Amino acid sequence: MYAVIRRYHFDSKNGAEIDRQVREGFVLIIKKVKGFVRYYWLDTGMGEEASISIFQDKAGADIRVSVVRYFETDSGRIGGRIWRIC
Repeated sequence: MYAVIRRYHFDSKNGAEIDRQVREGFVLIIKKVKGFVRYYWLDTGMGEEASISIFQDKAGADIRVSVVRYFETDSGRIGGRIWRIC
């Protein structure tokens, strides 16, 4: 098993919208990646969130990184800004 862990920083007033975009957009995309096992989205409520993606193999985890770059660029705009990913 392979995991990808990421932290996200953004203006906390956009938290609900980002949560919605993740649920209604990103999760639907990542579930289609070969080897996908589970996805967790953790919200601190203070402008920081984290995600944990689990895959059966490294290839799935590597594809996940590419998928998130696409999602951040095309769907991650909140109030005209792209969320900063750490």
